[in-house]
Amino acid sequence: APSREAFMRALARSLFLSADMAHAVHPNYSEVHDDRHMPLLNRGPVIKSHAGQ
Repeated sequence: APSREAFMRALARSLFLSADMAHAVHPNYSEVHDDRHMPLLNRGPVIKSHAGQ
């Protein structure tokens, strides 16, 4: 089993990344999206306001 020291070294060299996804607007069905929240592909990050989405 790895030692605590080895674990702490690995943790210090690690990067944690959350890669949650959001639904983008489909151009043929844009009417089903909320007018105030319509994420578009390749237009930057999306901030989700409800974890259940």
